[in-house]
Amino acid sequence: MLKFIFGLPASGKTYTVLDKIKKCAESGKQAVLLVPEQFSFESERAVLKGLGDQLSQSVAVMSFSRLCDEVGRNTGGIAAGTLTDAQKVVFMNRALLSVKESLTLWQRYCGIVSFAKTMLDTVGEFKINSVTADDLRLAAAGLNSEKLKHKLNDAAIIYEAYDMLVGEKYIDPADELTRLYTKLSDYKYFENKAVFIDSFKGFTGQQFKIIDRILAQTDEVTVSLTNDPRLNAEFNVFTNIRAAAEKIRRIAARHAVKEDEPMCLFESRYNSPEISALERLMAGGEFERPQKCDGITVCAAATAADEAEFAVRTIRRLVRENGMRYRDFVIISRDSDKYDAAVTAACLQNGVPCFADRRVPLSAFPLAAAVGAAADCAQSTSSEAILRFNKTGLGTLATEEISALENYTTLWGIGGDMWDTEWTMDPRGFVADENKDIDKKTLAKINELRKKAWEPIKDFKEKFNGTAADMVRAAVELTERCGAADKLAALAERFKNSGNEWSGDVLKQSYDKYMRLLDSLALCFGEKRLKKSEFCEALRLAVSFDSVGVIPRTLDEVTFGSADRIRPSRPKAAFILGANQGVFPKNVTAAGIFSSDERRRLIESGIEIPDGSVAAM
Repeated sequence: MLKFIFGLPASGKTYTVLDKIKKCAESGKQAVLLVPEQFSFESERAVLKGLGDQLSQSVAVMSFSRLCDEVGRNTGGIAAGTLTDAQKVVFMNRALLSVKESLTLWQRYCGIVSFAKTMLDTVGEFKINSVTADDLRLAAAGLNSEKLKHKLNDAAIIYEAYDMLVGEKYIDPADELTRLYTKLSDYKYFENKAVFIDSFKGFTGQQFKIIDRILAQTDEVTVSLTNDPRLNAEFNVFTNIRAAAEKIRRIAARHAVKEDEPMCLFESRYNSPEISALERLMAGGEFERPQKCDGITVCAAATAADEAEFAVRTIRRLVRENGMRYRDFVIISRDSDKYDAAVTAACLQNGVPCFADRRVPLSAFPLAAAVGAAADCAQSTSSEAILRFNKTGLGTLATEEISALENYTTLWGIGGDMWDTEWTMDPRGFVADENKDIDKKTLAKINELRKKAWEPIKDFKEKFNGTAADMVRAAVELTERCGAADKLAALAERFKNSGNEWSGDVLKQSYDKYMRLLDSLALCFGEKRLKKSEFCEALRLAVSFDSVGVIPRTLDEVTFGSADRIRPSRPKAAFILGANQGVFPKNVTAAGIFSSDERRRLIESGIEIPDGSVAAM
């Protein structure tokens, strides 16, 4: 029996699901609770709290990715390496270059980093919506638009080339649910189990296929969705959810699974009647305007710093006067980068502990900058690259030595092979008195610095050739020779001692992450011999795609992040910064290689990808 639980936000859908799971466990039946990845920990804790130690043993809390691992451990096929984001973009770049001559529209874009990232997103979108390269060709054959037809044919060629490269050694995470779907045809994981699906805002094509397998194996499925069946408008905030419910109904009908009467929870359990009224207003329903509006405050501020200062001071006041904890608060903005500095400064000034959900590009860290500079120098020796290597703090020169050497190289325009020969030019430059002796002591010191800076780079340059593994080995040996690991550890400790623990944490992570990235590049290319320029381009591409972040350091701190990333767990107070028209909520804009009109045409042709204009509502 398929049963839907529809309800407004905070209407008790999850509590109802947990109650049904408890009854199921008490009857001795195994249950599976399927939730989004970000809610798996909270759901496990809720199951343990609501059912107790004994009954909770009968419940498996799963996300789709955890389900892949669980089934894979029982059926095999998970030993192959899983692609990282950096490896994905490297493989996509290789795929683009390999099929460049076969493309009609996009030949000139092959080799451009931003296009490789765009195509990676496009292929990823096709995969999570269960669209194959053959589907693209079939859709293209029935289109009248020549431009869209060429786009689909080019995308199909790139799609297949990418899969062919990846499939040799790796598993693309975007293919995991497709692999799971295939395994579940023989492995009856859901048989004789009650399945509960909760907290989803919608489903991808791959996830619908897994739901298909669930309904094929068990007829006891409960799905809770945020929806108000009383609203009859064609388009509203629940449009995508309603479409998902209808698709699940069609899947159930195909497997002859009957549907029970849906349970509708219309009473919102917000503590604040003002917030409840606001929710009804945004959903397009009827509401009564509250007499007072103490639960919602609208503040106009001149700058981002003023917004942040107001939010942080209010948090501090509520903690002192109302006995609230810092963990009860969340600060949300559409673009966290715009408010990051302002929120961080306000929290430091007011003594408010805050965890900022931010990611720092790997390219911003010393190790990436140092190896990048050395790689540039390996292709073409330049004073700028040698000095840039040392300015990262991981080279062989101290700050004063870098300054002295930079002054001399700039004065005499030194570059290229001149680094490999003794320098004889006067450190003072051209002097008026030609009979005055050269400052030999200073010149000798400059030449000592030249050797000190040049010898590690020279050795690296000689070893930087052959396969990707050879070049990676040369880079690692260079970092070991310069003591990069110890220098980064010392720098992280200085940050920690100065109170900047966040910088210290990400600095430590950056070293491990960069070394793993180098390893992954060696695996990507295997035994193929590469040009230096080819490896350097792949390295830059991989580094540009990776970033470093940290987890919260303490339990009691304010959480700050962007609206598309943050997942607060039942905060008592929320501050929304930058709630301006066109910003929050964000205006719908076309993204990727297909326009909104082209997406609609693809949907009409049977390519089930999200329509950006509807999905953004």
